[in-house]
Amino acid sequence: LGGEPVLVELMTYRRGHHSTSDDAARYRDSEQVKSMARSGLEPISRTRLMLDEAGRWDDEQEEQLRDSARAEVMASLKVGEAKKFAPIRDMFEDVWATPTAALQRQRQELAEHLDRHPE
Repeated sequence: LGGEPVLVELMTYRRGHHSTSDDAARYRDSEQVKSMARSGLEPISRTRLMLDEAGRWDDEQEEQLRDSARAEVMASLKVGEAKKFAPIRDMFEDVWATPTAALQRQRQELAEHLDRHPE
């Protein structure tokens, strides 16, 4: 923080699920997850504590940053939500240079399904 270059290595721990179809509780101990949720263990809260101790950050700056970030995210969401959806059949494009047999089969299954249920 004295003006010289700094190398920062941040170790993280994923506390949540990978996706909505994932239940991390099936393969991770809840006590371990709870233990890793303590403030100061993950990079953001650890950096906040370091900046607090150095007198470089305070609650007012934190609130301003959060408000600004939230406004930027919400504005970006509005832009994204206003865009027209790509045709569903396009989901198979630009995935593989040469589509795999499984991908070709899935594309065909989707085409047949959409033909049967055009709505």
